[in-house]
Amino acid sequence: TYLNEQATDRTLFTWFLEEYLGKGLLTESGPRWTARRKFLSHTFDTRLFNQFKPTIDDYSRQLIDELNHIVENSNGLLEDLDKFMSELSINVLLDTIMGIDAKSERLLCKRYAEATELCVLSLYERVYKPWIWLNCLYFRLTREGKRVKQAVDFVHNFADTVIAKREQKLLQTKAKAATAERIVEHAISNGKLHERTTNEEQNGNGFCFEARQRKRKPFLDNLLELHYANSNLFTKQNIRDEVNTFLTAGHHTTSIALTFTVYLLGLHPKIQEQ
Repeated sequence: TYLNEQATDRTLFTWFLEEYLGKGLLTESGPRWTARRKFLSHTFDTRLFNQFKPTIDDYSRQLIDELNHIVENSNGLLEDLDKFMSELSINVLLDTIMGIDAKSERLLCKRYAEATELCVLSLYERVYKPWIWLNCLYFRLTREGKRVKQAVDFVHNFADTVIAKREQKLLQTKAKAATAERIVEHAISNGKLHERTTNEEQNGNGFCFEARQRKRKPFLDNLLELHYANSNLFTKQNIRDEVNTFLTAGHHTTSIALTFTVYLLGLHPKIQEQ
């Protein structure tokens, strides 16, 4: 991939984002952005994203059922479609990026979505109001700024809590995997177990072990593994910044695109039927 460093410089208004997103790919610029982008390059592999198709399908079907129920009870009318697309996109992202089951944590996820929405809307407002550009004035002296500061704190605390829980779970999983691997190696050495590929059939002589079986892994796990391998180059703060960056950037762009897609399909019933 060719990266043009001259095209990575950020605008003057990037500092509005830094208070909310920190130093992530969306706010870094120049050589630091290039270094971070290369460092995270393998986490953008489309083959990793493909494993989440069942997750996306699950949340999409859940939304369709909810929309059908609403339409049946409102004479076929549906208001504020963007709200539903926004909820769908944030639920999918929280699941695939942070490993959160949004179906069981619906209220918490809804509060997170509302907090991020408030933060993003405040950015639009501050761009054309120079008197609230300075953070020290905006967050301390304005009513709206104090509300936004509470939302920013909630987003950061939410991310920190999820990262800590995910790290604990990841370490426990690694410990169990190491124990299981030792047991398997011991069984193989004693002839009680033979290694096989995913498509190999059990031959009846003892048990079989699928060595290449892979499970879906959220984006956060990849970031934690990068931290373990390069803790000086990629800190816990960097993890939080990138998580917030991907959630925010992916949430709003995806929800808007989905809203307009559904709207256009509604304008063309024949295509919608297909």
